[in-house]
Amino acid sequence: MVFGRSNGHWVINGETWDTFRIAAEDVGQNTWELWLYETGGGWFHPVHMHLVDFYIIKRDGDTGLRSYENLSPKDVLFLGEGNKLWVIARFGAHKGDYMFHCHNLIHEDNDMMRAMRIINSQNGLTASTAEQFIINGFANVIYSNWKYSDPTLNDTSAKPTYKMPLFDSTYIQNMLNNNVYRIFYPFPSDAALNGFTNPWKSRWCAA
Repeated sequence: MVFGRSNGHWVINGETWDTFRIAAEDVGQNTWELWLYETGGGWFHPVHMHLVDFYIIKRDGDTGLRSYENLSPKDVLFLGEGNKLWVIARFGAHKGDYMFHCHNLIHEDNDMMRAMRIINSQNGLTASTAEQFIINGFANVIYSNWKYSDPTLNDTSAKPTYKMPLFDSTYIQNMLNNNVYRIFYPFPSDAALNGFTNPWKSRWCAA
């Protein structure tokens, strides 16, 4: 996706929201995709994607990935002048049309936004990455671990910023162990309820 300027307009891939055309219409529900964002010159762009959190895996330009971008799910990325960013995301579990746009107010208000269309998994461009969905009426709990049943309980509850620990590798590991991210990175001891599968479980590429 190229964010730039054309004929006096802020555009994405040469178009604005005014064209009513879908920029990415073959995104499969519950599939992984790798997207490239780049600037076509003119200004920087904080880009916000609706529906999904993504991981920034590479930045060309500036000084590479920033410390707060490593191993951290995002829904906004900073696209500086002359930058190229590669992000990976799992799209789902909802189908339909969702927008992504520049969050500079003057750009957003002048239609620097486009849409992506989430379709049936088997029809998506990366259909082979889709996994089986959970069909679970038991309070939307994936695992028997109680921490997923109520986000207001104990170590998964919201906390004031003055109680935030140092953001380092230990903090990240605790987040993966105790928070909602453990749905993506379960332990072997996390048993799926009623035999249902977890479509959000991450699979790491072989070294």
